[in-house]
Amino acid sequence: MDAAARADISPSADQFVATATSGPWPAFKANGAVDPAAEVFLRGLYADASPDELADLSLEDLTALGHDFWRWRSERKVDEQLVRVRRGFGAGGRELDRDILEIVGPDMPFLVDSVMGELADEGITARGRSGEGIAWTGVWTEGRKIASIGLHVSQGVTKHGFAVNVDNSLEPFGWIVPCGLPEVQMTSVAVEAPGPGPHLPCFRKRMAWRFAEAHGARQRLVSRARLEAALADAPALA
Repeated sequence: MDAAARADISPSADQFVATATSGPWPAFKANGAVDPAAEVFLRGLYADASPDELADLSLEDLTALGHDFWRWRSERKVDEQLVRVRRGFGAGGRELDRDILEIVGPDMPFLVDSVMGELADEGITARGRSGEGIAWTGVWTEGRKIASIGLHVSQGVTKHGFAVNVDNSLEPFGWIVPCGLPEVQMTSVAVEAPGPGPHLPCFRKRMAWRFAEAHGARQRLVSRARLEAALADAPALA
């Protein structure tokens, strides 16, 4: 969450979780205590919220929106993927001047699998942890996070992406709270791989091959000019 927006909403993820689980939102609790999965979701919601999303929301409004989503996703079948667009309602049922797009579905591990495959080629044993909650999405090696996976929705288009720490400095991660998890430790291929670097020149090529393999596709090298020509001929988004 942006620092300015966080100051307007809540001074910490801990306070946000405490507010959400002590108010009139029963789905965040299990057996009288905070549901661990709900807590991970709330911390992820807090970490991912951006200023434009929070402009007219109170802490209670954001919690109410999260609670409605949490109840809805808990009602689906395990392998069911659902999408809905609904009017947003905040605390006390107050109608908000916004519509909410919500997507929920089973884990789709093709990104994680392709990254794990290339890390294995580098001699690094890695695994996914999305089953532990949304905040743990990504690729990890012995408790350290080496790759992040993201989802972006804009103008009706959903984009998936991943970022692997290869030869980059890890110092900037000390300036933030990665993934909204204070205890997370970031790492890189340069730190974990048994072989000498630099690793990026070969890693990027093999990573592209692994990505194509995970999709059952064939990797093709395309020039920038050809790609730009193809994009120019593509139909514009409505």
